[in-house]
Amino acid sequence: MARKDPRYFTRKGKLPFKLLCLFLLRIVHESLTIAFRRFTEKIGEEITVKEQSLSEARNKIRWEAFAELFEKTGVYAYTGDYDRWNGYRLWAIDGTKLALPNYPYLADLFGSEKGSPTCRGSILYDLLNYTVFDAQIEPLATDERTLAIRHLNALLTRGQPKKELVISDRGYPSEEMIDFYEEHGLFYLMRARRKFNLDVDKQKPKDGYVCIGKHKVRVIKITLDSEGTETLITNLTEKFDFKELYFKRWGVEKEYDVLKNTLEIENFSGRTETTIKQDFYIHMLTSNLLAASFWEAKEIVDKERNSDENQNKYEYKVNASQAAGVLRDYLILAITAKTKSKRNKILKKMNRIMADSVIPIRPDRVVPRKLNNRKSKFHHNRKPNL
Repeated sequence: MARKDPRYFTRKGKLPFKLLCLFLLRIVHESLTIAFRRFTEKIGEEITVKEQSLSEARNKIRWEAFAELFEKTGVYAYTGDYDRWNGYRLWAIDGTKLALPNYPYLADLFGSEKGSPTCRGSILYDLLNYTVFDAQIEPLATDERTLAIRHLNALLTRGQPKKELVISDRGYPSEEMIDFYEEHGLFYLMRARRKFNLDVDKQKPKDGYVCIGKHKVRVIKITLDSEGTETLITNLTEKFDFKELYFKRWGVEKEYDVLKNTLEIENFSGRTETTIKQDFYIHMLTSNLLAASFWEAKEIVDKERNSDENQNKYEYKVNASQAAGVLRDYLILAITAKTKSKRNKILKKMNRIMADSVIPIRPDRVVPRKLNNRKSKFHHNRKPNL
């Protein structure tokens, strides 16, 4: 059940359960009352509710309900055709820190960094199909490898695993992680930090094997463009370009860029554990819906703009930032459409607008990565009304 108590939302009131859930799915970044007014106007309703009533009502909904909705989008992405790499589904596991509203009880609950309440988020991300399959939000003290095991268990239970290849950064290698991959028939490629294992550090050949615990592990040394050297460990036996393969992991960094800067996941609309986790999983759900819409719009762009090599100087892609805004405007209209034909018409219009909002793909463009000083960019007690 999505309600925290079976008695909640049983009386007919101004704020029905279904309407409240649809409102939250739209992603709330303004003050609640302004956002709710705009939402009801959009769907043709005339309802006025005070902010306190909205806050109290949403806290009666289990955050797990939105987590379950999100998980369904992850599973649904693999009911049809999807991209693979040499027969493998290609995953990345990565964690991040999320700045929370600046309230002491959130610091007590989740932890803090540099005096600011902060939690840990982690995702299992499909690098080829742009889908977040599993996501976790926990206190900052939670170890990333603990969350990685949860992701892999989710893949084993919900993902109908076949050939699964998981790429991860240098915070993940451990004897326990290697044991887990081997025992469950999963493939891995991990960047190893210095002093993770002395035998790994001592290896001179660019491609060789060492024993870590009870497993024989392949060690690959790659030379970076900066002339430095990185060490990768894997249980893959094929002759792949491992430098190119490892750098496919960059896709999960781009996903965090979308979550943080396009969808503004740190711009939380509530101050309680329930609302923080609601927002977290609603953003993950929205990210997957955005990815699905992106593929639809991409087909239009490829057909109309990229099919003729002589027509344009560059190939074009859908503008993710504008696509997110379009999705936010049209998603609820599509969900609340009274007929299937009307819903399809709305979705078709949405994809058309996304396809018209494109940007050129400039090859070999390098954008310097900005350091994060962990200062929240959103004023949680001053919500915008724009």
